[in-house]
Amino acid sequence: MQKKELMGYVELSNEIRTLSSPLIESMDGEEDYRTTLLENFMRIGELARENGRILERFFWPLMDANRELDGRDVACLREFGKAILDARSAENLDQMMVFLQAKRLVEDAEKKGNVPVLIRALDDMVAASGAMAVMTLRLYPVSRDFINYRELGLSAAVKLLHFLEPDRFRQLGPEEKEAVLINARYVCILFQREDLLGDEETNAADLDTMERAYRLAEDPFYREQAPAYDWDYHTYRALQYICLPTEYNNRRGYTGAQLAVIEGYAERLKLFYEAHYEQFSAFDRREMVDLLVNRARYLSGKMSLQEYREAMRLAPAMCDENDFSYDACILKILAPIEYLCTLDPGHLSAEEKRLIGEYYRGLILHLHRLPQKGTQMYLLGDIANVLTSFIDVPGGMSFESFCLELTAAIHPPTYVHVLSVADFTVCLTRHLLRRHPELFVGMPGYDTIEQVREGAEDIISFAGHAALLHDIGKLFIVETIITYGRPLFDCEFGWIKTHPEIGAVLLEKHDATRRYANVARGHHRWYNNGGGYPETYDFDAAPDRVMVAIVECADCLDASTDSIGRSYKTGKTLEDFIEEVQQGAGTRYAPYMAELLTVPEVQSDLRKVLKSGRDDNYRKAYRILEGLYETT
Repeated sequence: MQKKELMGYVELSNEIRTLSSPLIESMDGEEDYRTTLLENFMRIGELARENGRILERFFWPLMDANRELDGRDVACLREFGKAILDARSAENLDQMMVFLQAKRLVEDAEKKGNVPVLIRALDDMVAASGAMAVMTLRLYPVSRDFINYRELGLSAAVKLLHFLEPDRFRQLGPEEKEAVLINARYVCILFQREDLLGDEETNAADLDTMERAYRLAEDPFYREQAPAYDWDYHTYRALQYICLPTEYNNRRGYTGAQLAVIEGYAERLKLFYEAHYEQFSAFDRREMVDLLVNRARYLSGKMSLQEYREAMRLAPAMCDENDFSYDACILKILAPIEYLCTLDPGHLSAEEKRLIGEYYRGLILHLHRLPQKGTQMYLLGDIANVLTSFIDVPGGMSFESFCLELTAAIHPPTYVHVLSVADFTVCLTRHLLRRHPELFVGMPGYDTIEQVREGAEDIISFAGHAALLHDIGKLFIVETIITYGRPLFDCEFGWIKTHPEIGAVLLEKHDATRRYANVARGHHRWYNNGGGYPETYDFDAAPDRVMVAIVECADCLDASTDSIGRSYKTGKTLEDFIEEVQQGAGTRYAPYMAELLTVPEVQSDLRKVLKSGRDDNYRKAYRILEGLYETT
């Protein structure tokens, strides 16, 4: 019963993931899309409540440290974890739950001192910690949780690798030997050193570890001790892992000598793949191997930049547009990303400018379709890298447009949220300018009331754009946002709290969006600096604090009254929200916002936005996605 119920949690979580981002291909127009989303999120609410009951009855009792787990408990937890996350696959449903069960299994196994059980538990811990490290890596250095997960995973890996010592290895059974050997080859790939980029000594140590994993296949002792182990697969993956860390145009900073060593292994990879083509072509395309080999050749100086770029341009064309397998994602998404990393933004040819726009739009469309195919979560780190290194092309897709369309593709409810917040923000700004123009004095470029009145329309335009961009940092925490199936843990709330700072840092990178960064950074901070986040943000010191106060109010207004994509419950009324603001006036909310919301004319305009504006925004989401299909 326990196992069956926990597998039910997995099935419901899968359904929730699919419901949260329906494909427009199956929709009969804008109205059908809006209605479907509303119905889906009401269904998500039902599924989430059922998941909560499952966890309460069958999962949390197993997490009780005072309970001694029996064999059935251990088997049940292991199967539950593998159903949600497999380190060798490209998708996960709930990384945090996997990490918790893995941690519990390690603690229980260490108490019992049962070596086979401990090895299996440590194997789970390495995989779970690796997944958590990859996810939180995107939040570094705003959050340093990734370092903690990396260290936990490495600690588990070190314990596992102690069993490679010959005397210990001899005593292991076939399953335990396999777990130790597998971890020997992928430990460095799982735990990147983002805080040590460019560190020659660290890169040398990691390369040495990967080389040793490769050499295990050449050691007659280990081959004799594990005759049933797939040594060809081990060799192939070990070679592949040696080549992978040079991604993003060698961002990790391997030296020329190190790149030459990696290039040598890349050539071995190519030869080994071709010699075992029938075996490995079942899960890796030849073009995928070629990408790694060509990158190694280019970085080591054996291939020209022009040849390398041409190879990456051709790679995506090798795939069927309906193929969403792991290697197809590599070819259709990561190859273009690698191509973008080689460009000089200051000197782009007409063809390069065209390709940049084509790649960005193709990426957005592809990501919209991935939740249905089960590979979106794997690519979120690469999405973060695209956002961080986005290339502005005059006359091409702007950073603002890219962020908004990407949000629409990955999580339509968040896209509708930012559109609605922009509508509320424009409405509130327009009324506040009429009643209290003096509040806007001090904003950059507006030193007098006369300047404020003369520039009112520009201020309103600024307000709308700032509101549209206030939540772009959420693109770095998509997994947490779409965790509808259970209540969030404290650490997950902590990750959510990183999105204002991450969004601000992204906006500061571009001339066209830099002026909106402070609003993004401060939109969750309380008016009196007594609460909210980030705690380092000083509301009083912000020259555009009135705009921060307006967006903060508009953000809370939409969150309180919406029923889709946030709480999947019936939203509050406008009157409920106004009462909330009155109670928080002078603390959470600016007093002038509380006063503004009591004005009948303001309330009337806000009701219009509530009545028809949000529905219009769901229609806009549909048109955005429909437009992607028409232009690709």
